[in-house]
Amino acid sequence: MDKNLFGPIDVGTWNGTVAAPQSTGLTISRPSVGDVGRRWEAADTDRLNEAHWQPVTLNMNDVLETQISELQARCRHEAANNPVIDAGIETQQTNVVGRVGPKLQVLTENARWNDEVEAIFHAWSENCEYQDGLSLMDLVESWTAQWAFNGEMLVQEIIGKRLNQYKLHDLGAESFDMSVSSTMIYGGIELNEAQQVIQYHVADPDNPANRQTLKKEFCLHMYHRRFALQRRGIPTMASTLPTIADTRDYDDQVMDAARALADAAIIMSTDDPELIKPTLPTDTRRKRRMLQYAAPGWKPTAVPSTQPAANYKDFRKEKHTDIAGSIGEQPHMIFRRDASNHNMSSARFDGSRYALSIDRFHTKLQDRILCLIARRLIRIAQLTGILGPTPRSKLSRRILNEFPNAAIRLAWEWTKQPPIDPLKDAMAQRIRLENGTLCLSDAIIEDGRRPEEVMKKRKQDNENLKKAGLPELKGALPTDPALLTGLLTQPDEAPPSNVVDEATSPGSQSDTAPITSDTEFTE
Repeated sequence: MDKNLFGPIDVGTWNGTVAAPQSTGLTISRPSVGDVGRRWEAADTDRLNEAHWQPVTLNMNDVLETQISELQARCRHEAANNPVIDAGIETQQTNVVGRVGPKLQVLTENARWNDEVEAIFHAWSENCEYQDGLSLMDLVESWTAQWAFNGEMLVQEIIGKRLNQYKLHDLGAESFDMSVSSTMIYGGIELNEAQQVIQYHVADPDNPANRQTLKKEFCLHMYHRRFALQRRGIPTMASTLPTIADTRDYDDQVMDAARALADAAIIMSTDDPELIKPTLPTDTRRKRRMLQYAAPGWKPTAVPSTQPAANYKDFRKEKHTDIAGSIGEQPHMIFRRDASNHNMSSARFDGSRYALSIDRFHTKLQDRILCLIARRLIRIAQLTGILGPTPRSKLSRRILNEFPNAAIRLAWEWTKQPPIDPLKDAMAQRIRLENGTLCLSDAIIEDGRRPEEVMKKRKQDNENLKKAGLPELKGALPTDPALLTGLLTQPDEAPPSNVVDEATSPGSQSDTAPITSDTEFTE
């Protein structure tokens, strides 16, 4: 289908430059491919590689429109039926979501307003899904899986008259209506003349006749973008899908061969031609774990088992390494959940690289879905009178007019990846707390807990210890020798006999006069 990618757009209007100059009619002669003396060998097509490069096309949207549904369906099939892929996606979900999911932090200059927004978001996120009342943590877990086998997520925002009526409807890539076709519609996404998304065409997967059109302003579409002007997402599993299918078929074939050799572990044979009769049965029933006797002249022969082959494990490891890279860039150690051939150094290297991949996916979720949801929730709370106006920012009015989102700075905290060496990570966290480069709330979130819950329990523990006449828990001792000495010094320790207490000696200040940091002492 011939589609105009740009439409009737003036060049100066589209990219902000001056209008394109008119052609002077000058004809430039260019040599053909065969006339070029030096060329890239990788661009040559001959009888040996023409079958491999035949499917290559230049229009990515046309390819996606015709093949995206089948591609996503095959990826979902492997995710549902392949135990290796299913386990890899489960591992990715656990590492992305963590123990408590994302936690919102509002960073305006009004601390009370920040606390109110965070409390509203926390209460809303516990029941924010439209159909089943799922939590935001459940949705993030589902989006992580969809990113692997769909390469995109489509979420409809449903807004009511009350704050608790704001819900998220997780439609998924299966809801795109592929039957609608037009010069400005690609895979269910309608564009305007400026190539901007204006609405989405969706249909019920179980009832295709039930079609709807959703405005872009009330939809969240996050997709895996690899090419310019791409409109639909590409599953991250797409490039390894042939390897996934071949590896699973190979595993089944190896298992069939191993079963066949196990079933025929013993063969009865004889060298006496008189014992071989045309009516002799070709098989004999043998009971398991029973002492067997053979007829005279017949002898059993054991068939050696050669499956799986000696290199079967190494072959699967190489294949699984390729597959693991398409599911969150997981190292083989994490993908297979096996650290038997790793030491601390290799485990820390693989873990740090994988943690960076998780952080990148967190950032995508924050920028393209979570921040948009939080700002929408804040606006609804303000319109319903639950939340006060946004605190004024010190940014200039011109900046706020150009970038309204700059008035509300949002940050998200996620559970930190489990440490490779807990002792070293704990000491590093402790030093960062002492240096002031890490706040206590962030440290608690990194450990997979909520700061308000930890602080509440810690306060309750100290109150119970105080009632029991026991010393309160003040936290870990600092590693700084000076701070440690000052902390261990008892305040009621009796002074040495040769030191005069200036507060009670003659000529000193009154016992009732308070001694503060501003009090001056004279010799």
